[in-house]
Amino acid sequence: MKGRILRRKYLIHPSSQLKYIAMSILPTLLVSIFGIYFLVRSGEFIFLIEKEQFSAGTSSIDLTIQQLEREAYPREAVTKIKVLKSDLLSLRSLLDTSYYDAVKKWNDTKSAMILILAAVIVFSAVLSLLYSHRIAGPIFRLRRSIDMLSQGQDIPPVHVRRYDEFKELAESVEQLRETLKKKGILGWREDSSHR
Repeated sequence: MKGRILRRKYLIHPSSQLKYIAMSILPTLLVSIFGIYFLVRSGEFIFLIEKEQFSAGTSSIDLTIQQLEREAYPREAVTKIKVLKSDLLSLRSLLDTSYYDAVKKWNDTKSAMILILAAVIVFSAVLSLLYSHRIAGPIFRLRRSIDMLSQGQDIPPVHVRRYDEFKELAESVEQLRETLKKKGILGWREDSSHR
């Protein structure tokens, strides 16, 4: 990290960088929202079917228990009926618990999908911001160099970082600087001609 310059300004050219970031995030956002919507709707459809089956199953258990309570059975069968009734109530309780556990897990899954979507968007935004520096940084430096050259000011050699864009343009500006310097055009300032 020795000799590495820390970034002081994250948005060099805010309007273009924010547009770039927005255009980078928009496809990710749209695909993610569509995917999550599709998954949620599919899950809700499956839960609707499961709820109908659950309701039919529990209704059948309730109906069986009610029929057992209405009928008069011989004494020896009453004990077996009580055990059956207890087993049916346990089964209903188990079905209730498993259904509500599944609903809770589904709600947790939906929350996790939303958190993942948010994380993907933030990650995409950070990557877009970092990449936009490879575009906005050289443009900023080249514009400043061209402005100074147009005023006849000498500037340090024009270079861009290894992973920056517009290397060819930077090389052209550097050739222009060298040509202007050889011709003796650089080095004067407008304010020095008034002295």
